[in-house]
Amino acid sequence: MIRSMIAMLRPLFPIAVLLLVLVGCGDAESPAANGEPTGASISAVADTTSLLAVLNTDDRFSTFVTALDSAGLASALAQDGPFTVFAPTNAAFDALPPGTMSDLLAPERHDRLRVILEHHLLSRRLSSQALVRAGSVQTRAGEPLSIQMIDDRVHADSVAVLAADADAANGVIHVLDAVLPPPE
Repeated sequence: MIRSMIAMLRPLFPIAVLLLVLVGCGDAESPAANGEPTGASISAVADTTSLLAVLNTDDRFSTFVTALDSAGLASALAQDGPFTVFAPTNAAFDALPPGTMSDLLAPERHDRLRVILEHHLLSRRLSSQALVRAGSVQTRAGEPLSIQMIDDRVHADSVAVLAADADAANGVIHVLDAVLPPPE
């Protein structure tokens, strides 16, 4: 009896973990636990706000917003959309090799930065469930992005989604623990 109940509840485990991460219940991967400033929780922002405004309300995404602005993509995320955004945290950018971000933020490298960031964007709104069902999606960079469940967690290519399905008026945000590998 107990085994059958556990088997029935097992598919709900990823959803429960996601909810705990979204509400910041002290999970080991929540921003407060890893020492990053939390800012406003992206899940607490009303879904009548644009993706750009939602990202701007959370200090964990300041590097991503700066990069989007430098690449000329920030204004697009304030428009109608719909979009799906795979948003790396500041910690994800900090994990890049030293000098990578300063190099990409240089004006002469903005074209490369734009391609890398467009690999984090889809031109349609897809929930985490829809992404997993699709298995692969095409990014705004024109490259495929593999989506799969690994150890009860959604992954975009090899990068884990820390929190999924943060809605905004013009799309949805999925928080990443690393920067997606750039397209070739």
